[in-house]
Amino acid sequence: MKKRVIEYCPYCECEHELDYIEKLESIVIKKVEVEYESHYYFCDKHPEEDEGFVTGKMMDENLLRARNAYRKKHSLLTSEEIIDIRKRYGFSQVELSKLLGWGGATISRYETKQIQDEAYDELLKQVRDNPMFVYKSLLRHKDSFSSDRFEIIKSRLNELIEQNDYLGRELLSSYYVAYNDPSDSNGFTKLNIDKLIACISYMASKIELYKTKCMKLLWYIDFVSFKERDESVTGLVYCHQDYGALPIGTIMELNEVKFESKFNDEGYETFRIYPNLDVDLSVLSNEDYEIIDRILAKLGDMKSKELVDYMHKEKAYRNTQPKQVISFKYAKDLNDF
Repeated sequence: MKKRVIEYCPYCECEHELDYIEKLESIVIKKVEVEYESHYYFCDKHPEEDEGFVTGKMMDENLLRARNAYRKKHSLLTSEEIIDIRKRYGFSQVELSKLLGWGGATISRYETKQIQDEAYDELLKQVRDNPMFVYKSLLRHKDSFSSDRFEIIKSRLNELIEQNDYLGRELLSSYYVAYNDPSDSNGFTKLNIDKLIACISYMASKIELYKTKCMKLLWYIDFVSFKERDESVTGLVYCHQDYGALPIGTIMELNEVKFESKFNDEGYETFRIYPNLDVDLSVLSNEDYEIIDRILAKLGDMKSKELVDYMHKEKAYRNTQPKQVISFKYAKDLNDF
């Protein structure tokens, strides 16, 4: 593209009309040839200078476009995309760097000249896609911010999280990337968040449900289902933890899971889960309901500690090492329900 503009010409040493030209050129960056849009001026009074000329600012902009062409070719965030991410949260360049535990000038370099490596790019994409990740990073690096600025950023993040119901789902799903295929780790069932939420809400409508108890009941529901039908209900993957089997991921951060937190007489924070009337319970089959009702009839009146002690006696728990995934192959050894 070519257009006429009035600009200072170093050949004529005065301002006059010049051709402003945009054209595709190629350059080698990190041993990779890329095409980019180069901008420059051309003075028709000095046709011998057929390559035209650029100002310092234009040179920087051309180099940035070239680097962004490289980024696009390698599926990295462009400088403009990094700027957009930062502005979405209202961060300064230094604040975003601090939030990620990087040097104060890192974001500035990525926005103006330096190409980020893949590891840094993945962190920036998490910032782009997941305000909950940003929230946790903010808490982790709280000491890097003044108290006033910390509260302002925290408030902004809370607003973003509340505006996006899907974020909790995305966060939970991210834990299950390695468990997309049916196996004895997930009860030969892919994670079904709709069924998980319906199961939790239904239980909360039937019994007084707290977080610890909920996680144990989910394990029994899934394992009994697998024992009888060769498939779990939710597709959750469970690990051996001190307080029994716990599902991988962040279930309580699902927006559809309604709960209230408070501190008990011993000073421990508890999470009471309530039914969500907006949840579609029809995703559960009659067979699912029958199993859930059976589990609640046998275990629903137990206190959380009783249920933990009861679970500790299960062969599935005893035969699995701490932190390891509890295989659904142990479902055949469950107590009768």
